[in-house]
Amino acid sequence: MHGPGTRHSPSAHERLQQRTLLQRAVEGLKAGDLEAAERSLQAALLRWPGLGDALHYLGLLRHRQGQGVQALALLQQATQALPLEAGPWNNLGNVHASLHQWPEAEQAYRAGLQLQPDFAEALANLGNACLRQGRPAEAAVLLRQALALVPQQVQWQHQLAACDAVAPSRASTVYVQQVFDAAAGQFDSHLASLHYQGPQRVAEALPRQLGEPQARLDVADLGCGTGLCAAALRPYARQLYGCDLSAGMLEQARRRALYDTLAQQDLIAFLDARPASFELLVCADTLIYLGDLAPVMRAAAQALRPEGRLLFTIEALPDDAAQAVRLHSHGRFAHRADHVAQACDGAGLVLAKSDPFVLRLEEGAEVPGWLGVALRP
Repeated sequence: MHGPGTRHSPSAHERLQQRTLLQRAVEGLKAGDLEAAERSLQAALLRWPGLGDALHYLGLLRHRQGQGVQALALLQQATQALPLEAGPWNNLGNVHASLHQWPEAEQAYRAGLQLQPDFAEALANLGNACLRQGRPAEAAVLLRQALALVPQQVQWQHQLAACDAVAPSRASTVYVQQVFDAAAGQFDSHLASLHYQGPQRVAEALPRQLGEPQARLDVADLGCGTGLCAAALRPYARQLYGCDLSAGMLEQARRRALYDTLAQQDLIAFLDARPASFELLVCADTLIYLGDLAPVMRAAAQALRPEGRLLFTIEALPDDAAQAVRLHSHGRFAHRADHVAQACDGAGLVLAKSDPFVLRLEEGAEVPGWLGVALRP
């Protein structure tokens, strides 16, 4: 624990009081009780203005509350109050990163690494900042250094894969579970802020493909997430299934009370276990976590009944892109249209492709996409 920034060194009794208040704050942050955490931190700062650890934790709390500007100011103060600690610099970088301020994030991570060169998290975060700024070779070096210190960190492994010109076949199961379990509680509001269009496009396509809903189809929502497609699918479904890798996302989907069955399962395994079981499969914003689409198209073809359909969205690469599949720095895959067509053709599916549309925003930029309908003859 560092000094409180007052004119005298704290007594043993004061240090105990500081530790007690800070521990309560940490417990509140971990439990999601931000009001309790703030009470403890404000009490500490009222008693000891400039207490570095309290400034640090209050900055993290403001970040959790979505108050980025205040978080930055508090974490800047914490770096000055705790001049020998790398943690405040790393978290300052994280807030800059959340605001897509990548040069500022890079500067903060580098400052932390000057204090602690073997800080694995800061090395990985710096690697991500370099990747986001179009320097994949430099990012790869940093991410390998981080993984040498913490080899099992799957998110860093996924970021390292994005540095390579050759895309991997898919995102790892553990990576997807960790990312979406962490995001489940705020997922719908986050997608709304990105103007995410996938479920809306699926809903618009359903009557064109299927006519008026008659609740007669067996339907599976693959990578269902929190269930954003469920309201549009339910009127068509005799039985509505959902599958997802994330337990946290499935818990949110369960609250909608629209699915008959929810399964925590990889979508290919889910399909392989249910041959000729569905008239309709929907895969909205899920194939962006798969590179090679041939396996999932084969599984879908086997799970569909004759004249069944797979509706899916794709993050689009230009037709003249050098790679047929690319893993972007944000961790999601984009596909050239010819790769999708070949995967469908190889599975015996007939593909119809929509006109391009804006799938979502990524750091304020429009992400191109399209909706595909693959028919099993």
